[in-house]
Amino acid sequence: MSMVHVYGAQLGAIGPPMPATETATQPKPKRETWLDLLPPGAPRPPLEELMTREELLEELQRRGVDVTETALVAWEKRGFAPRAIRSRRASTSVALYPEFAIPALVQLRTLHEQGYTLKKIAPLVRMWADNSILWTDPWQSHQAAIRGPLVNFAQAVASRLGEDVASIRVILQREDGSPLHVHELPAAE
Repeated sequence: MSMVHVYGAQLGAIGPPMPATETATQPKPKRETWLDLLPPGAPRPPLEELMTREELLEELQRRGVDVTETALVAWEKRGFAPRAIRSRRASTSVALYPEFAIPALVQLRTLHEQGYTLKKIAPLVRMWADNSILWTDPWQSHQAAIRGPLVNFAQAVASRLGEDVASIRVILQREDGSPLHVHELPAAE
C-alpha cells in the first residue's frame, strides 16, 4: 500500500510546509501630475489659477480639438498624459489643470489622429515639458515673422482649391518621420 502525501497550508496537512509567499507590498509608484512636469525651480501656479477639467475640455473644443472627458481620464489612468491635480473647490473635489496642459493635449490629440500610437506619443508630452517647450512656446518669438508668409501661402493654396483656411498646422518632423513639434495658428488675426 502506498502512502498519499497532501501538501497544503492547513493545520495538520501531511508533508513539508508550503513555502511562505512574499506578503510585503511594494510602495505604489507616485502618480505624475501636470505640476510634476514643471522644470526644477519653476514657480507652481496657485490652485486658484488652475482650470477645471470642464474648463480645459471647453478650451480644447474652442480650439477645434475634440477630446472627451472619458478619453482624457483614460489617457491619465493609462499614463499617456499626466494626471490632474486634485483639489477642493466649494467643498467639492475637482480635477485641475495648468495652462500648459492645453498645447500638450492639442499635440497629443493631433498626433493620435495622424495615426501615431499613444504609447509613442506619451514620452513626447514629457519631452515637451522637459525641454520647456510648453512654458515658453518657441513660436512666440518667431510667429510674427513667419505668420505672414505662412498665411499668404495657405490662402494662395486655398484660393486655388476654392476653399477657406481656418488654421495652419506646422509639424516639425525628425528624419524618421516621427513628430518633434506640432504648432497650430489661426489663419485670421
